[in-house]
Amino acid sequence: EQLDRFAEAVEKLARATATLERTLGADNPETAEIRRYWASALDRVGRTDEAEAEMERAVAALEKTLGPKHPTVARSQGDLAAFYARHGREGEAEPLLRRCIASLHGGGSREEGDCLRMLGNLLSDAPGRAAEAATSLEEAVAILGQGDPKDPFLLIALATLGHARVQLGELSAGERVLRDAIARLEAVYGPEGDQLRRPLFWLGEVELARGQPGEAVVTLRRGLAVAEKHRGAESTAAAKAAETLARALAAAGGGENLAEAARLVERATAIYRGANASPERLASLADLAKVIERAASRPPGGVS
Repeated sequence: EQLDRFAEAVEKLARATATLERTLGADNPETAEIRRYWASALDRVGRTDEAEAEMERAVAALEKTLGPKHPTVARSQGDLAAFYARHGREGEAEPLLRRCIASLHGGGSREEGDCLRMLGNLLSDAPGRAAEAATSLEEAVAILGQGDPKDPFLLIALATLGHARVQLGELSAGERVLRDAIARLEAVYGPEGDQLRRPLFWLGEVELARGQPGEAVVTLRRGLAVAEKHRGAESTAAAKAAETLARALAAAGGGENLAEAARLVERATAIYRGANASPERLASLADLAKVIERAASRPPGGVS
């Protein structure tokens, strides 16, 4: 049903774009803005190549007519960068975000804060770039924090900053920031909001790193429930949550925990295979399955 709505939106926006193109011109900002919405709808229905072409065309038109420092241009660049990142093209997203930040630098606008937030998110997922991520996210939080304290972009930036701090080995500082962000997100979205999914996952990892598998199990169960509710039980988000919960259960030990961990690994493996996950991801799950199997085969209180 949702896909049908997006398909209908694609047709309506295509007609609107064509009409504005004829009456106002292809480079008119109003035409470009409607083209952006059309591109977003195309992406939602899986017409990725068309979405990319229209989105890039819209950004080029806005830059040409409004200039590089206009907030609408910054928003369009952010949307295009998000598109690239969503489709595994982080190498193209990063320079676009840096261009956006450079053109707005020092203005303290929401658009500058949002581009900094997006860059920080991107870098936090890249190996060895946690320090850069933390710097970008600190600037984003400073700018976005001047506005609505319940701004979802501010709260997500805060949570990601906590994650970056943990990656830098600052467990206590990172955990404090994560818990603060989670509390604020709960106040806005409730205990099962989709915005809590990754922060709960990150907090569970911190608890594991601290040698607190019992606490991690509780946190990661919540994260899995949120992923299932909002992303679907067969989504890769649910698979990642199931894998991390399995690690916590294995660390906690005990027959019931190990049996559940084995089931979760089996489930995650099936989801990832269906999603054509990388061989490295599947190998990591296979290694975890072996660790759980060895632990389950040990006699109570014994050593294998």
